[in-house]
Amino acid sequence: MARNLTAQRSIVDADSPFTFLQQRLRYVDACPDRTFINVAENVPCWPSPFPDGVLHAEDTLAYGPCEGSAFLLRAIEARERAVNKISPNPEEILVSNGALHGLSLVIRALAQPGSVALVQAPVYICIPQMLRAAGFRVRYFSAAAGLGELESLLGEDTRLIYVNSPNNPTGQVLSSAQMARLAELAASRGAKLLADVVYDSFAKPGVDRGSPLANREAWPHVYTVNSMSKNYGSPGLRVGWVLSSAENVRMLSALLERECVCVSGPSQRLAASILEHGNAALVDHVESGRRLLSEALRQVPGVVCEPGVGGTQLFASLPVEDIEAYGDTVLRELGLLLATCSQYEGVSGPFIRLPLGAPRDTLSRALKLLAESLAIYGHASPRI
Repeated sequence: MARNLTAQRSIVDADSPFTFLQQRLRYVDACPDRTFINVAENVPCWPSPFPDGVLHAEDTLAYGPCEGSAFLLRAIEARERAVNKISPNPEEILVSNGALHGLSLVIRALAQPGSVALVQAPVYICIPQMLRAAGFRVRYFSAAAGLGELESLLGEDTRLIYVNSPNNPTGQVLSSAQMARLAELAASRGAKLLADVVYDSFAKPGVDRGSPLANREAWPHVYTVNSMSKNYGSPGLRVGWVLSSAENVRMLSALLERECVCVSGPSQRLAASILEHGNAALVDHVESGRRLLSEALRQVPGVVCEPGVGGTQLFASLPVEDIEAYGDTVLRELGLLLATCSQYEGVSGPFIRLPLGAPRDTLSRALKLLAESLAIYGHASPRI
């Protein structure tokens, strides 16, 4: 029988400049003598060691081109042909310091104070924060039932449409027809479509995952942003890339040069090596995690989860009153670090995000602690 004890907020502070997740990570860092089970991050982990790349001295001792090194541009071009069936030219690719940097470059290049950005919800919290900082007014739409809600919100003041497919955290995937329609709507209203596709390697077999760049005529109105972090399990490289028309990329390249000159040469060299190696093992690992975690969560009383068809995480609703109090309590009492709903805007409820690509032993221990903690702090009756 559940004991129904009350969880307490004791770690996160709404007035802190850091996200709740970052505050909990800082709590973990401040307790080096404790053992924690971290399932807060959704970066998939390689199931076996990855071969070392080769560092070249010239990458370290000289600046590179602001748009990216030629060898990495070639590797990205080959990757996009294989994965998305598109063929960008080198001048249509910009290498950035990770996806968030790429998104920030696009958002600031397009900013017009007071204009509207229509944002697919739910959305990672940093995106609307960047949009507001650039002067956009943010309005949310759901694509769960199609694009009707988006179309009803489009107005003369719409400057930007942001989508994330596969979506973090729901795993929703926009189809080829939906992506084509989004590009068409953006062009018809003089707006730009910004598609965040950092999980585009991860979709269940047979799922129609569209690219807004499938039609060459759409490129002047569309930006896609990708990265090595999620698709290739290498967030430490801080390497991402933006695809758009050559004119749009030139504008972004100039902005990048003013800010940071170029992206790290050694990181670009390693990124090219990983792209050439491919991520098939990582994709298989995540897909097996989707099956494993979906089945395991069905056995935990009170947990509600509708697994998406893409992405590297599941979004699960827990039987608790205050998800942030629960998150603080299980971290403090049990050493279980979770990513809660506070990491997103455009959604509310007692949600946590669980990573499909985490090491299997870590997931197993986390699921055990999750079930134990809900028996204490949850309000669902255990299944017989």
